[in-house]
Amino acid sequence: MKRIQESISLYIPHEEVEKMYQCIYDIFYPHVQYQEKYRSYYRFHLYSNSQMFIQFITRSKSLQTFQTQIQNLYHSIERRACKNIYVKQNLMYQVALFQSAYVITLEIDEMYRDQFMLLIMEVAEKMEALIFWESGEISNSYGEVLLDRNGSSEVATFFPMDGYYNNETLQRLNTSMKNHLLYSNAILQEQGIYAPTKICPIDDDKYYIFQEVEDIVKRMIACACLAVYSDYVLQENFHAIEAYKKIEQVLEMFQAYPYFTCDEIEYLNCAKPEKETVFYFLKYYECAYTFLWILGFIPNFEVLTQDRISNFVVKYFFQGTSTQALLQHARLRSKEEITQQMDLSQRYLWAAEDAKRLKFQLPFAINVLQMKLRMQTFAWVVNKKYELWDEIDYQIDIMP
Repeated sequence: MKRIQESISLYIPHEEVEKMYQCIYDIFYPHVQYQEKYRSYYRFHLYSNSQMFIQFITRSKSLQTFQTQIQNLYHSIERRACKNIYVKQNLMYQVALFQSAYVITLEIDEMYRDQFMLLIMEVAEKMEALIFWESGEISNSYGEVLLDRNGSSEVATFFPMDGYYNNETLQRLNTSMKNHLLYSNAILQEQGIYAPTKICPIDDDKYYIFQEVEDIVKRMIACACLAVYSDYVLQENFHAIEAYKKIEQVLEMFQAYPYFTCDEIEYLNCAKPEKETVFYFLKYYECAYTFLWILGFIPNFEVLTQDRISNFVVKYFFQGTSTQALLQHARLRSKEEITQQMDLSQRYLWAAEDAKRLKFQLPFAINVLQMKLRMQTFAWVVNKKYELWDEIDYQIDIMP
């Protein structure tokens, strides 16, 4: 009977060496005669004179060697043409997150090859590993090819695992924080957008609705007016006086003059605003849209393009209404609903910032400034230390 030798590499986002050994032993147990366990490798002697040799390396025990190995793997994937750029980018994230690697070499009769490969895939599933084949293909534990040498993929999305669910810090989170984390990660996984599990989840106990509904409505009107005014400034080729004439009727309708901050009044009074300032306040459509959801005017809170968001805002604000009418129809959402969306939004912000840093593409119409303004809106509503809108500087907290 023909004998074959084949090597398969498993890369894993954590360093649980003992757990890996036990997992392999448990799954291969019916085929094992005896096993040998050493500092950096295992050897399993199987029936029919077959054997399985497993050499492993971890980040903490061999940092320089492991780092070099990971860098080579990262650049190898980076150089591949890929028909699904989002799968490729998330694979690059995953490679950077790996903490250990196991090279499994099988010496077996060819007729047993498929049987043993299924067992290795079972090990990969239990250890959250990706499989790197000698052919150059990268697959998940179900055998679906994530990326081959030609840049093809059998999956529409791939979500990296960071191994942080096993961290003791995570286990100590309270119920609300765990729920927010699970909710956010489920959304991100479905969309194929990676953000680290260790971003500190929003804690309901540390937040409460600080702003009165009337103040929230007034801030919403101010943000909407600033966004629409900025739109007019761009349409009028930065002739601010003409743009102001177009919005003056709206300001009168809402009696909105007292609703603006000092910085915003300065912008509205500037005859020739800077281009960067105009584009900044144009993004206030995101704030107005967020306020619309917080106040219950729209049922779903989504990531939308600015064109779609501006349509929402114009629909609710500029059809002959008033501040009092908006206030009467407002239904403030619960703290739990707000903090849940706040948690998801801070993960979108991290993803947008990191994509910009790495020059990655994102599959949704999100950008750093829009997400910062979304977080500014949430933080102002629920956090007492942010009493003044212009003073908000929201920072993402990372768990140890």
